[in-house]
Amino acid sequence: MTHIKHNINFGLFILIVAILIAFVGFTTYYYNTFLSISSNYEQKVQKIDELDFTLTKNRAELNKTSAELETKAKREQDLSVQYDDLRVVKEQLVVDKAALETDLTNTKSVLSQKKAELEVKTSELDTANNRVVSLQSVITDKDALIGSLRSEINDLDNDIDVLSNQVCTLQGTC
Repeated sequence: MTHIKHNINFGLFILIVAILIAFVGFTTYYYNTFLSISSNYEQKVQKIDELDFTLTKNRAELNKTSAELETKAKREQDLSVQYDDLRVVKEQLVVDKAALETDLTNTKSVLSQKKAELEVKTSELDTANNRVVSLQSVITDKDALIGSLRSEINDLDNDIDVLSNQVCTLQGTC
């Protein structure tokens, strides 16, 4: 009889140890998964910040170029009054204006390209955010499963106590 009690206790001990090992394994797996997702999220945020900095810098350059273009146009109007005296200066301004217009066109092209890149990065961020939401849902489901398993373990512990009391009563050793 004591041999059966010893085997039952040893079996229950093995079962509890196996459940604890599985619990530790699942916890470690989900912790590592969370760290990986968090790291990916931080990298995406850093990339977006870099793109924002680049966009701001390009915007400042565009404003500077635009201001220069406006200055040149005003100067050209003032000099047109003195056209006869300053013909050579006016021709140089025309050349400068053409160069600025080329720069403006190039800058607009670069700006369009950066806007397209920003849209792609925004789309990637949205995809990453959707993935995070999905994974958070999975984590919530797993947390609920863990709670359920803990409840089941408590129920099994209660059943063990009841069965131990019944064995004790049947043996008359209590």
